[in-house]
Amino acid sequence: MIGKDRELIVRALETEAPDLPLIRVDEDPQGSATLMERVVLEAKKIAEFGDVVLLAPACASMDQFLSYADRGDKFTNAVKRLVGSE
Repeated sequence: MIGKDRELIVRALETEAPDLPLIRVDEDPQGSATLMERVVLEAKKIAEFGDVVLLAPACASMDQFLSYADRGDKFTNAVKRLVGSE
């Protein structure tokens, strides 16, 4: 989970789906990976062969991306860079 509203979403999910694993992703303090690269790397850690990883925004993310298209492009590019060749 990312973004300024993530804790609101976390609290709702903890109440409604307490068994759902939640992963909070923050900016990399060393700057070695972009935010979206960190999201993809976290997904890669838990995904198994044949799984589908879906970018499913729960709210606007204008605090982090220029637009919904920018967010999708960054996700697509991170997937291509980090797992596209496997």
